[in-house]
Amino acid sequence: MGGCGSESPTDDMLDAYRIQIGANEYNFMQQMLYVQLSLEIYRMHVGGYPSERNNLESLVSRPQILEGTGVWRGPYAVTNSVFYDPWGRKLQYKLDETGKADLRCLGRDGVPSEDDICARDAFPDIYRELEKLPEMGPIPIPAASD
Repeated sequence: MGGCGSESPTDDMLDAYRIQIGANEYNFMQQMLYVQLSLEIYRMHVGGYPSERNNLESLVSRPQILEGTGVWRGPYAVTNSVFYDPWGRKLQYKLDETGKADLRCLGRDGVPSEDDICARDAFPDIYRELEKLPEMGPIPIPAASD
């Protein structure tokens, strides 16, 4: 995919855009953060990010084949509608060369270019903190008490 601009583009459509997630209304950057954090929780439970085959839909419904040895405890996102940008196109998701989630919006033009909005660039502080976490398997589920 193309590069990402150093800043998020300003666009009337982007500025005016709002999405309902549960009982709250969010702007696009909050929506993108919601999806990225949902991916991180999925990774902690399952032991890996969703495969490109399973894609973002595995945040809403359990995929047939999980990426790790953990347990799917979702849904991690309340609706598939959070996977679409203000222009009605699906957010782009893939695993980068290091196996980390690469989440982006292709911007107004819908093609990989400098107007892409990349979660990694939009939320550098969060990504810096995620990099500090040790690689670990899935979070174990405590045994049920009787």
